[in-house]
Amino acid sequence: MAEGRERLYQKLAWQLFAELAPGRHAVGDRLPAERELSIQCNVSRPAVREAMIALEVQGMIEVRTGSAGYVRSLPSETDAPGFTVTGFELMEARLLLAKARTANIQPVVEEHRAMLNALRARDPAAARTAMRGHMASVIDHLLFAAEEEAVEAGRRNVATTRERSARAVKL
Repeated sequence: MAEGRERLYQKLAWQLFAELAPGRHAVGDRLPAERELSIQCNVSRPAVREAMIALEVQGMIEVRTGSAGYVRSLPSETDAPGFTVTGFELMEARLLLAKARTANIQPVVEEHRAMLNALRARDPAAARTAMRGHMASVIDHLLFAAEEEAVEAGRRNVATTRERSARAVKL
């Protein structure tokens, strides 16, 4: 992306990435809270949230609901993350990450490795294809989890109806 056309969250993501690179934080370290980062960097909390998501999508951090971001991996000298996803892709990633966290979906290492290899090869088409494949897999997992939840809710409803019917017959 051309200088000056970079979005605020992208600039912030690069700034946070630059802080991870020299080893200022260790793997597992808790990053400052969203509110603290917004004050330190003089940006809005949504900009911090989007930057954190961009780093999370890159596999650098893990954001835990109700807590903060935690360092998952430190960038090597050759790592050059791409924070040039479209707004739609960022929103889709944000929604999928939130749903995956609540559904307790575990990451698939092979899918992440395919994305990482494409990024390291500086092949945006392959990276985008790998990411879309991964998102399709996450959506499948979410649909399966939603289906299981709906079936269980149906079973509870049937059991409740049976209990009411049995009580009515006894009267």
